[in-house]
Amino acid sequence: MMVYKYPARLTRSYGIEKTVLVILVWGLILEAITLLYFYTSAQTWRFEYQYTLLLFAMTLIATMILIAKIAKRIHRPIGIDS
Repeated sequence: MMVYKYPARLTRSYGIEKTVLVILVWGLILEAITLLYFYTSAQTWRFEYQYTLLLFAMTLIATMILIAKIAKRIHRPIGIDS
């Protein structure tokens, strides 16, 4: 029976980053639903719409930074261990 083990550099990336990534993705989903609601009800003039738009942009940027950090860690050469 062959047991497949992940390289150490791959398992390390599933620590706190995975938890934060799940929270950020759920935030993006909820903010997208909220933006869609405000847009379809023609309430784009409201403060809540503008605030949610800002939060959506900030959450999207944070998610992209975190994904880039995880990808960089996974694709690092095996000899480097930091």
